[in-house]
Amino acid sequence: MSTLTSILTLLAYEWKRALARKKILIVIVLTALFEVIPFVVLTQVDAPIIQSILRQFSDLMWLVGVLLPQGLFIHVIAVLVASGSMAEEYEQGTVDILVSKPITRMEYLTGKYLGGFTLMALVSLFLVVMGIVLAEVSFGPQRYLEYAPVIYAAITFTTLLYYSIGFMLGEVFRRSTLAYLTASTLLIMSVVTQGILVFIYSLTGDAFYLQVDKALPAWSVTNLPQMVATELFLGGRALLPLPQMGLQVGGTILEAVAVIAIYAVISVAVSALRFTRSDISAVTS
Repeated sequence: MSTLTSILTLLAYEWKRALARKKILIVIVLTALFEVIPFVVLTQVDAPIIQSILRQFSDLMWLVGVLLPQGLFIHVIAVLVASGSMAEEYEQGTVDILVSKPITRMEYLTGKYLGGFTLMALVSLFLVVMGIVLAEVSFGPQRYLEYAPVIYAAITFTTLLYYSIGFMLGEVFRRSTLAYLTASTLLIMSVVTQGILVFIYSLTGDAFYLQVDKALPAWSVTNLPQMVATELFLGGRALLPLPQMGLQVGGTILEAVAVIAIYAVISVAVSALRFTRSDISAVTS
């Protein structure tokens, strides 16, 4: 069996295994509902002030719909998918496939990693398309839709960070619940800490706190897609319905990409070292 065939086989296997986990499907459905509800509420509100604000952004509501689940929910799904990818194989004893099938450990690891990540790319695509459709139906024709594929690419790229961390923790702990709880805690702590650091900066004016903030996972994954949108077509036009905290911190697209890449590369490297140098038979016995 060739390396490519082995990886593609494991990729398809990972899709089936992940989608068989009901909790992942439930979280995806809840995320979709989270995207739908704001559009339903906004189209039903009659308050003149709110309607006036909405009219200013009615042609860009697709971007609001696309970015709403990206700040948190898409990364919760990424953590859920990744944390169980390797860990559940140990818990169920199916990692013994390494002994019985003609594939290398790196082929196994690569297939598992790419399987979960491509699934996340599909989930991101579903949410992006849903956001665009909801905006068109609720607020009429939208502008700058030609940039939607670039925004989608940015969103998918951001999922690499927490996905890679969850994947690493699943391999390190080899217990899916522990890996998920740890990765989720890191996600939440990063978001909370980001807000605290920005608040301290507003009181002290010390730029050190902003630099620390930019090193946190939450800064890059939350703000990269909006930074890309600002560079491509928003310009100086503020998108009021979206949080602006991260953009107030400053930073560039290149910095955000670098932060995501660093976290992902380190996580993947730790996963590979742990997996290739451990005694699998001892773990599963």
